[in-house]
Amino acid sequence: MLSAGRGLAVEPDECAATSTMGEAMRARAGDWLLIKGSVVGSVDELGFIVEVRGNDGAPPYLVRWLRDDHVTLIYPGPDAVVLSAAEKAAADEQQRHRIEETQRVILEQRDLRRHAAG
Repeated sequence: MLSAGRGLAVEPDECAATSTMGEAMRARAGDWLLIKGSVVGSVDELGFIVEVRGNDGAPPYLVRWLRDDHVTLIYPGPDAVVLSAAEKAAADEQQRHRIEETQRVILEQRDLRRHAAG
């Protein structure tokens, strides 16, 4: 039995190590593991895959979690997605762009209110 990193204990044969597309999950050290929050209000968990212990990129994975820097050995379930470093960088850039655009709109609205008031 192994710790799944979020207070869960799992047996290897109980794990659904498949991607959301139904394909076998594969990863390399340096990829990222994203576990989607499955309950309303729960946050996604993101971790850096330090080591792949299965054959040909299959689980289990040794993961360092971003939230608390804790390292666990995990057999990901169906709520998990493996992201390559390039996919993670692209997602980060897209998020950065959305944040910058939101900040620009907020500042623009503030300036319009100030101009209307003064």
